[in-house]
Amino acid sequence: MLGTQINTLMKSDTSTKAFPLVMASVGEWVQIVGVRGGKDRGKNLSELGLVDRVKVQVFHHERDSGMVVIHKGTRVALGKMLVRQVMVVPVLN
Repeated sequence: MLGTQINTLMKSDTSTKAFPLVMASVGEWVQIVGVRGGKDRGKNLSELGLVDRVKVQVFHHERDSGMVVIHKGTRVALGKMLVRQVMVVPVLN
């Protein structure tokens, strides 16, 4: 479930540390591994299709604002508070 702090993916890959989505760069691919902030945050994201292990690409991000990510060809806008709570790891090619 997305509402957990960090899922088993992070436990199995100790070489990669999770970081808040807000720290990802434009063009970067990341994988969602958890959400800080409780069930409601996770539920809101799951309604958008952004669940554990989903890979997204950062499309647009300006300092001190929200972020737009691409998921399955669809652009999804996320608020500035939410992008600080979504935890991700980089997608390694």
